[in-house]
Amino acid sequence: MTSKSEDASGDGEGRISRRKLLQYAGEFDIESVHFLKLSKMDLFDISVLRESKNITRLDISHNRLSNIEAIGQLKSITFLNITANQITNIDCLAGSESLEELSAAGNLLSNTERIKCLMGLLSLKNLRLNDNINKLTNPICKMQNYHKSVLQLLPSLIVFDGERVNGRGSELYKMCCELDEQIESGRTFGPVAHRPLAEPWIKPGYFAIKEPPVGADESSQAFSELVKDCKRVVDQAALRLERFKRVENTNA
Repeated sequence: MTSKSEDASGDGEGRISRRKLLQYAGEFDIESVHFLKLSKMDLFDISVLRESKNITRLDISHNRLSNIEAIGQLKSITFLNITANQITNIDCLAGSESLEELSAAGNLLSNTERIKCLMGLLSLKNLRLNDNINKLTNPICKMQNYHKSVLQLLPSLIVFDGERVNGRGSELYKMCCELDEQIESGRTFGPVAHRPLAEPWIKPGYFAIKEPPVGADESSQAFSELVKDCKRVVDQAALRLERFKRVENTNA
């Protein structure tokens, strides 16, 4: 039986009651809960989740959690967000064979030993331990060759820390890794080949205003006179046509 204060707040003491869990999930039966979001509730105890064994998607990010043993009972879970807590150990996930996506940035996972429990999870394709955008990380992320070490442990990952590391679209990531290795090892990229300087796209003086050629003024004047003569001929023809029409109308 839950206490009155626990049912009233649900998370007032860092715990969540069965009743509140059902309320947040919008369900009447604990076994009917499949999706659950308990983010930013100041929780440090989620032991009640042991009863929700059919949960497939769970968000418990931004709390005060250091112990997530209860999640080990959720064998159907495919998505888990434990971002921004105080978690040092995720060994309870070793049996979560259905887990496909895990976000654990902003915790206290210290080294690769802490993530070896994930090695048997062949369904795990997306893992985040470091979030540069939100400045959430783990001590493990400060290790030398951090990315390489994690990917050696978990070669089946497709997306790691938001970057596509395997499959289609991973070429850029691999190229950047190779460049980083060369820079860190101090290796040079070989002699720089001599290349001629690029030539201008247009010749000098291309946009300069050109002077008119000699005799251009005379030609222009002659052309103007020709146009005027043509206009006079047209005007005379129009006048004669008008007179002819008048004579025709009179005779009619």
